[in-house]
Amino acid sequence: MIYKEEKLPEKYIKFNNFYSTDYDYLFENKIKRRGLSYYNNGKIENLVYKNNTYSADVIGAKVYKVKLKIENNVLTEISCTCPYHNDTNKYCKHVYALLLAVKMQKERIELIKYINKYKSNISYLIKKMDDIIESNVKLLYSYEVEWFKERELNYKKTIKSFQENEKLKDFELYNILRELNYFFNMLCNDLNELNERIENNKQELEKRRQEEKNHHIDTFTYTTDESQIFDAIDHNLSDIDLKTLYQIKEKLESTNDDTELIDKAIVNRKKKNLIEKEQLKKLRKQEKIESHLSFGEKLFGVLLGLFSNKKNKKAKRMDYLMPWEQEEVNKGNYDSWNFEEEELEDDDYYSEDD
Repeated sequence: MIYKEEKLPEKYIKFNNFYSTDYDYLFENKIKRRGLSYYNNGKIENLVYKNNTYSADVIGAKVYKVKLKIENNVLTEISCTCPYHNDTNKYCKHVYALLLAVKMQKERIELIKYINKYKSNISYLIKKMDDIIESNVKLLYSYEVEWFKERELNYKKTIKSFQENEKLKDFELYNILRELNYFFNMLCNDLNELNERIENNKQELEKRRQEEKNHHIDTFTYTTDESQIFDAIDHNLSDIDLKTLYQIKEKLESTNDDTELIDKAIVNRKKKNLIEKEQLKKLRKQEKIESHLSFGEKLFGVLLGLFSNKKNKKAKRMDYLMPWEQEEVNKGNYDSWNFEEEELEDDDYYSEDD
């Protein structure tokens, strides 16, 4: 069985899409930023829905009454008692804050539904991993069992670490959903790898059995050398785990039978266990190196992006300058802001707290 990864809906992939509305084009960017701040700081109170109309109190320098009417997903009426909206007839931050509150009311329900679905699916896959390991333990090396059991334990800890959804803010729910999606996909990959290893080990075991069968036929057909026969038997015994070997030895001793072959098998089994432990150490070391490389690559990408943004901002600041002004800036005689003209924003007349 192949376990498939899942991709989140587009609106949950980019954070900017999450905190936006269908009516963003009606608002200036600075108004949207202020409205988002009002929403995140809990300044919307007494939200009521009646006859396609949403009304609420938005707390600014004063308490402003805001109303929105939405019919068939079309914004048909807007009103706010703030001076910015009344004097300029432009859409204000209080209106945008209410629009966000209306959208996030519905969005929150969908977010919690998604989160609970992932929790349930991850719990099911963890149980599935445990069942696969237990039912195929004889087809896995001890270091493989140890490694997958450790992964399983980490997934269980992850699920327990998440708080109750109702206590969290919207952006916290958004982050939890993305984390759960990441862990779900990792778990799918681990399950696929587990099944692949079991299948490979099964084929390897079958091949070895066939080779041993042919070897036994050759041994008993073409030779009567007892040492070769005992070597063949000893080779098979050393594949049994230590606990079982000691139990066999104990039974042989209780009946006063010879334990020479079992003693040899115990020594060989111990050697194999040491080799498997070394392989597990190398595997973990390699994973640690790869995780460090991955972090380094991400850090390099972030630094490169910051450097590019700085260059773009400088170029953009000089776009409006005359050629002779740009030459003076490049020589270091002036800064670009020396040639800027003062401009007043439309809403500079109004207080920031309005």
